[in-house]
Amino acid sequence: MIPHNIYAVGQVTGFAASVIFIVAFILTLWPGHKRLATAAVLYVVGMMAGWAFTVYFYIGSAQMVYGMSRMSVSSSPVATAILGSIRPIAIIGYAFAASALLWPSISQKKAVRRGKLVHLGIGLPLALLAGLSPLSSATFAFGVGWLVYALLWFRIRESYPCFFGSRD
Repeated sequence: MIPHNIYAVGQVTGFAASVIFIVAFILTLWPGHKRLATAAVLYVVGMMAGWAFTVYFYIGSAQMVYGMSRMSVSSSPVATAILGSIRPIAIIGYAFAASALLWPSISQKKAVRRGKLVHLGIGLPLALLAGLSPLSSATFAFGVGWLVYALLWFRIRESYPCFFGSRD
């Protein structure tokens, strides 16, 4: 069941993610080996903090709808559970894929190519789904909110060859 103060929790996690992303961005202004590594770690922490509330909210909503679908003759609880879990699973996959591609041992060429696929193939559709949901808090930030993840990722990753050595 979703608690009454769920939106306050979402505001706190959103604020924490915003501060973490700002610090990570500032670290990329004066790149160095330790600063880029710290920015990459902060990016991962910020991404997890930013998406954790969303995943929690969608799983709670899916559980609530699942419970209501059992009372209806016309809807299937199994179909409701499966459809309700698609978005949280996609979000978790997106967060882990983008985070894993920041690992310095992955070659720059492969990481950037796969990063484009992850951000455009998973991140953009997730942003589009958030924009279609009228009750979503992400609807208000739909215009540019999803770009934070992609643009900061590319800013960090494209600075790697100077400090971690090019492997291509």
